[in-house]
This record gives sequence, structure tokens and C-alpha cells, in this order.
Amino acid sequence: MTKINSFKQELIVIVLSVMFVSAYLIYEEPRESLSLVLSVYFILKILNRKKENDDYYRSLKKDKIIFYRFLAIALSYVLVQVFISFNMQEIDLNIEQNYIDREEKAILLVYEGEAEKYNLNTQTRNISLNGSIFKKINKILALNDSKRFYNKIGKSDYRKKVGLVKDKLSKVIDKEKYTTYVGYLNDSKHVKETLVEIVNDGHREVIVVPIFIKNDKYYKAIKKTIDEMQLFNKEVSIKYTESFGISEGLVEGYMEKIDSEINEVNLSSTGIILIGSGEEPLEEELLFRGKVEEYLHKFLKIENNKIKKAWFSNTKPGYLDEIKDLLELGVSDIIIIYTEPGLTNRDNHEIYRNISKNISFPEGVKTKIIDGFLTEDKLIEEIKKQIEILEIIK
Repeated sequence: MTKINSFKQELIVIVLSVMFVSAYLIYEEPRESLSLVLSVYFILKILNRKKENDDYYRSLKKDKIIFYRFLAIALSYVLVQVFISFNMQEIDLNIEQNYIDREEKAILLVYEGEAEKYNLNTQTRNISLNGSIFKKINKILALNDSKRFYNKIGKSDYRKKVGLVKDKLSKVIDKEKYTTYVGYLNDSKHVKETLVEIVNDGHREVIVVPIFIKNDKYYKAIKKTIDEMQLFNKEVSIKYTESFGISEGLVEGYMEKIDSEINEVNLSSTGIILIGSGEEPLEEELLFRGKVEEYLHKFLKIENNKIKKAWFSNTKPGYLDEIKDLLELGVSDIIIIYTEPGLTNRDNHEIYRNISKNISFPEGVKTKIIDGFLTEDKLIEEIKKQIEILEIIK
């Protein structure tokens, strides 16, 4: 191994080390292994560096040496993030000059979205468009987090479930009046790309159906994203259905989901945890889960004190605390469900991981985490009803 003979060479090698460590964190095979080998090689060069013959190094004070090393690390980290952003594939917003107008209206189902597999470009775009400030500043760590998630689950079936909802809706609507499309906030088929496809297909009226319980950041992001496209310049009319709120259809859909998992023999010792996002606004989610609780008690005869409402993040009580409360009540079956009709596999996995890590269950206690993503007919009926109401009002 060639020795580093000067402090300036060391700084260059530090930059290369950070770049290849970053590449290892975000790339898949075979680039992952290649980056790992190169990063280890350069780190070893730094560790084996001989400093006694470097007059420049010996002339520097210790605090300056630390400063220069830190600066080299910081600058190289920033360079990698800039490189990632510049190589991100932009959304194709090329609207064709289509003079054939179709009479059918387009129904656009909008979901939060989740890529089927880890893809560096898709994940980078998701972070740039919808990520938190922390994730945008720390793209490398955020990308590595996504990569590790997909390494654990292998493949997400999110698109498959969305496809099922789309197919079911297409069967119950008037095909002479409507054509159904799907767009995502966090996937390769971004809502902007789907709208371009809709316009290029000749549709001039679009009904946007956000699949969310409340008017939260995602609902607002959809409107902001679509408004930015200024489709009125293309004589395209956009209408939005409301968020589902305390929709009876969704309440019944979740009741059916939970009912299918309940062991009738142990009904009296069954506990239910209804999880909400914990992000503002909270009122709609509280009302919705309150309605689900009411139905569970009225129709499934679950005791009120064994139905717990918890939050996924940011707000107390958390679901871990509510699980402990149910265990203190002596329940033998615990059913956990995050009541969000477009719930991602990632959030489900996070719930499972946190419970496995933090809760020790007594012998004989069974726990089921139900996927809160809705494909039930009740959701389809509710979407159809929302579209019909919108058409009457507007």
C-alpha cells in the first residue's frame, strides 16, 4: 500500500474515503461492494500514514489539524449530496398538443405511495419533493434508511394493493363517463406525471380523489403540486373530493377488517389498538377513530376499556404505552391497526419493529398487526359516493 507522505495528501484521501463510504450507504450491488472495498482501502491509508517526515503537518497546531480534517469531511459530504441531487431524474412534464378532446372525465386516485423496490433516483426525488428539512439536509442517511428498509422486506406490494382498488372502482363507475388513473406523491408514477398522461390522453375534466382520512400535509401537498402545474392554461378543469373524515364506509371497512381477525372464543379477553398518525390536524382522526370504537363496541361487543386509541408519532399516548395498558388488563389477544386507508408497508414495518424491540409479551398472549391499507368494497362505495356528491354540488 502506497504511503501518504503529506498532510495535503491525507486531506485528499479523507475526501475520497467519505465519498466511497457515502456511495456504499446509498448504492445497491455491485456498486455497494465496490464502494465498501475502496472506502476501506482509503481509510487504511489514513491510519497507516507516517507523519514524522511531514514538515507542514508538524508546523500545524492540533486544533488546525482537527479543523482541516473536519472541513474535508464536511465538504466531501456536501459534494456527494449535490452530486446525488444533480443526477436525479426530473419529472417529465411534456404536455402534447392534443386537439382530440375526450368526453369522459378522468378520476385520479392519489396515494402517498411506496416504491416496489429500492431505487436511488426515485427515493432521491421523494426526499426532494416531500421529505422533511432534516431528510433534505441529510439525503445520504435518509437514502440509507430506505435501502435498509427494502433489504428487510425485499419487495413492497403497495402498488399491487392500489391496483386492486383501481380495478374495483373501474368496475362500479360508468365507463362511458369516467376513466380511472392513479398517481403517487412518493413513487415513480408521480401525481404530476399522471396528470400529464391524463391531459395527453385528451381529458379536459379531472376529479382528484386523495385517499386520506384528513386534510393533512399530504392532502395539502397534492393541491399545491397540482396548482403549480397551472393546467387551467391548457383548459383543464380540476375538482377535488374531500378527505374521508368520519366516513361511515371507511368506519365499516375497518370494523370488517378487525372482525375478520378476532377469535370469537376469546372475544372477552381481546384488546384493540387503533393507531392514528399523531400529526396535525388531530381532530378529524380523533373523531374517526372514535366512530370506529363506537362500532366495535356496538356491533362486535368489544369492551370500551379494551379499545385503545394511540398515535404513531409525535403525540401521546403512543401505541407502546397502550399495549402495556392492555397487558395490565390481562388480555390474551391484542389486535393493532393503523387506520389510514393508504397506509405504507414502511409504517407497518416500523410498528412491528418497535413492538418487537420494546415489548416483552407474557406467555400465551397473541398479537396481530393488521395492515390498515383498505381495499374493501366499503372504500370503493365511499369513493363512488364522494364522486357522485361532487358532481351534484359542482
